[in-house]
Amino acid sequence: MASPPVTMWGPESGGSVVLLPGFGSTVGTDFALLGPMLGRSRRAIGLDPDAVPVPGAVPEGSLPAPAHLVGYGAGAAAALRLATGGAVRPASVTLIAPVLSPGTAEAALLSAPFRLLRPEAAEPAIDRDRAARELAAIDGAELVARAADTAAPMLVIRCTDDALAGPDDALRLVEAAPDARLASVDSGHGVFVERPAEVLALLARFLDDPHAHPAGSSYRAAAA
Repeated sequence: MASPPVTMWGPESGGSVVLLPGFGSTVGTDFALLGPMLGRSRRAIGLDPDAVPVPGAVPEGSLPAPAHLVGYGAGAAAALRLATGGAVRPASVTLIAPVLSPGTAEAALLSAPFRLLRPEAAEPAIDRDRAARELAAIDGAELVARAADTAAPMLVIRCTDDALAGPDDALRLVEAAPDARLASVDSGHGVFVERPAEVLALLARFLDDPHAHPAGSSYRAAAA
């Protein structure tokens, strides 16, 4: 049986976090740990691609306002489109392993053997056809322009060994956005498999105090 397109954790009070999964993936795969952990103190809402058939196009009022948007890979692009599309008023935006260079990413995606992670890590199951379509929809210039139009505080999490992202993809978004900071995690693209504790710590601190690190700052995740 297919998973429902919307998954929720936690109380209705305490602020809401909207989780958008990565290339060819689902909320159940990418946020199996993060969703319940975030749901301990706030409402966490996971949206699978079926819930947002056109990235960034959701009916006005269908998501809580203000909401913290958290997007991973393809979900990072969707988060930027939601943040600037007018239907959602974001309290903050977190972009995890964003990709601006679809040509580089497609080569990694279609490589054999297929690895989103470091070679020693387990490979997650993804829908490669949907991942390829989502990569084809990436327009780096558009996403940088949307970052520049995002007034909400932003956290960009860069994975240092990410085979899908270009080396400067995360930095381009941070430099474009008016209120963004960059955090680095020693990981491949599959950061939720390799470094889940570090991502959770970075995200929880940012959600609690988006300006704990000032705009334009760069820092590394503490090893768990």
